[in-house]
Amino acid sequence: NSNNNHNSNNNHNSNNNHNNNGGGGLRNPSMDMSVVGISMVEKIMLAQGQSCVFEMAKLKNKPMHSVISKIASGAGDIYEEALMCIQNPILRGLDQCSCDTSGWNTGCIKSRMLLFRAYSEYHESIKAKMGKHWGVELGRLGVVEGLIEQAIIFGRKGDMDDADMEALERSKNLVMQRKEQAQGDNDGVYHETVPKPRDLPPIKGNRLSKCIFPKELLTLPKPLFVGLLPVAAKNVLQKFNHHTNAILNEDLLLCQKESEDARNSLAQVYLPQSLSAFASRDGFPNAIWEKVRTMQSHNVTESLKGDLWALKDTAEMTRSILSDVSDNIQSDIKLYNEFCTLHPSYNSAGACQRPHEVHSVVNHDLTHYQGLLQNANHGDTVLLNMLETLEVEPKFKLLHMSKGQLQNQIPTGSEGAAYDTSTLSDLLKQLSNLLKQRDLLLSKLKHTKFTYNIKEKLAKISTNSDSSSEPYEAVLRSALATFTQIHSEIQQNISKQPPLLHRILHENASFTNARQTNSVTMKRENIIQMIEEGIFAVNTCKSQVAEGLNFYKSIMPRLQQLKQRASENSVRMAVERLEFEEGTHGNLSKMKQEELDREMAERMAKEAEIGGCNAAAATTQHKDAAVAEKRWNMEGQQNNYGISHSSQPLPNTNTGTLMSQEESLKAGLLTSQKQPSSQSQLHPSQQLPRPIPHASDVTHRPLGGYVPPNQQTIHSNAPGAHHVSPYEQYTRVDDEKVASLVSMDFDPEKVVAALSKHDNNIEQALNDLLSG
Repeated sequence: NSNNNHNSNNNHNSNNNHNNNGGGGLRNPSMDMSVVGISMVEKIMLAQGQSCVFEMAKLKNKPMHSVISKIASGAGDIYEEALMCIQNPILRGLDQCSCDTSGWNTGCIKSRMLLFRAYSEYHESIKAKMGKHWGVELGRLGVVEGLIEQAIIFGRKGDMDDADMEALERSKNLVMQRKEQAQGDNDGVYHETVPKPRDLPPIKGNRLSKCIFPKELLTLPKPLFVGLLPVAAKNVLQKFNHHTNAILNEDLLLCQKESEDARNSLAQVYLPQSLSAFASRDGFPNAIWEKVRTMQSHNVTESLKGDLWALKDTAEMTRSILSDVSDNIQSDIKLYNEFCTLHPSYNSAGACQRPHEVHSVVNHDLTHYQGLLQNANHGDTVLLNMLETLEVEPKFKLLHMSKGQLQNQIPTGSEGAAYDTSTLSDLLKQLSNLLKQRDLLLSKLKHTKFTYNIKEKLAKISTNSDSSSEPYEAVLRSALATFTQIHSEIQQNISKQPPLLHRILHENASFTNARQTNSVTMKRENIIQMIEEGIFAVNTCKSQVAEGLNFYKSIMPRLQQLKQRASENSVRMAVERLEFEEGTHGNLSKMKQEELDREMAERMAKEAEIGGCNAAAATTQHKDAAVAEKRWNMEGQQNNYGISHSSQPLPNTNTGTLMSQEESLKAGLLTSQKQPSSQSQLHPSQQLPRPIPHASDVTHRPLGGYVPPNQQTIHSNAPGAHHVSPYEQYTRVDDEKVASLVSMDFDPEKVVAALSKHDNNIEQALNDLLSG
């Protein structure tokens, strides 16, 4: 209460001061600078940092879903704290707030809080699936679905961006698909109990985004937030960059043009080679020899060769990386098209992205780097040609000779009358110093352009003055004055070149007229010129190779990162295809299993019908046999010898012809004499039970005829379908076990007998076959 009273009093006082003083008195801070407002912004920034950690954790090749779940839960906790700050009455009551804190902010942040809660539950469901806790997985997915639906509702209330709303809808569709598949698997296969949401263990969040207070905030050498400049300061900064870039480009092009003109003008009159050749009448020029000796002592030529080979290898490596990235993208496109051909529903699933969408950033960077390397390719080709020219061109061979060898290369001869070349030499030195001074001024201009910190000066003005543009214009004039001074010095340097060059050419004409020009002097000048050209070419090539190596050194890490990003994108798309394929195969396996179950049910129903028919047939056979037994006993009482009153002939079992009753009587007597008498002499009620005759025997046997002694029916154990009497114990041989033993080169009949003997025990049958 005291805090609320204090805040209300402050608000009242600030409003009074504002009204009385016209806005010039002390006021309470605005919403964004209040304690609660700053705390809200802090929580939102921490939540965004936590979400970045969450996205990074998902990109790993083997994501740890338990860790990702805790990170997402931590992000949801931070968003919840930010939501509590927004709902604080102090923020709602401020009139200075230009945004609807109870609408847009509340809705969006609450939607993000629910979304990260859903992410946490989703990854916990994946963890449950990997642990084969199917009921827990289904329960977690149900919670995820409810959280995402709430996030969509609050996102619409908060006018969330269309892209974020589309992402929420895609997440909802993905969760619904997973839940439907998990529900079907649990109902059809696992039958686990799905726990209620309140019975699921809570997920403890892990916060990896924390605030670190700068310890030396008040002692920083430079002001903070230099980039946050007012509009007037930004306009001045834009003018500064425009003017300084124009000055730098103008002076750079002018210096290059004038220096090149001076060198070409001297080369047309063989300067300074002709002067050096004239000075070599008494031996090889010492100035040139010092340059050659320095190159030989530092082994410049061999070092240049090594740098060229390094440049070649580095250039090939960078182009190989770009080629790998390009091939990777093309391979992903090909795999995607082939997969869509095999699975037409994949493209319309809604949860997948096309390769050009996944690799959009990679493609943009790839095009940029390909342009850079294409520009560098021409220069690399020129430099790499030096590897061959360093070995074959005479001017480079001269650089490896000793002073004595170089002296022998220069022919001796008369140069005519003596001529004082000191004036010409001084003029050439002046021109050389002029060019060196020009290069120094140009380097100074570049350094000043890249080191001049006008932002700091503009930031100081923005904190110490009003919004007037005059102080910023004064800073701009002061800054441009520095560059204008250097520009003026460069212009003065360039203006000195034409008269000096004119004097050099005039003095050289006098020198040429005084000299005696012949084949000796021409050869001497050519050798001196080749040596100087060789020195200049080596030094120029070495500096260019160094620039090339620095270029590739700076671009190589970026290309490695580009390749890594492309590989991660490829892995992510491969995982999406595998997950889709697993889901599709799971549905197909489920359908296939259902089809097999249906076929088995039909087969069992048919077997049950066949079994009923067999049982009915067996009952009929049993009744027929009982009737035949009864008739046999009645006839036996009437005629102890088996004589029937019927006059029908009986079939002869040996010949197949019909027998008369007398013949039948004789056959019966003979047969009865061969049978043991102990059984035949007993009363029918005391005799052992006879085997029940087969129905076919009863049907085809004429009534009253002689009944031959029953013989045991021998059934074949050969594979296949055959009749089995329900009144006899019989072992059906397993066809697969027969085939397995026959493949071991055992006799089929012995195999059948062994399996029948041991009741289809293949191990005992095998031992019997091996022992037999």
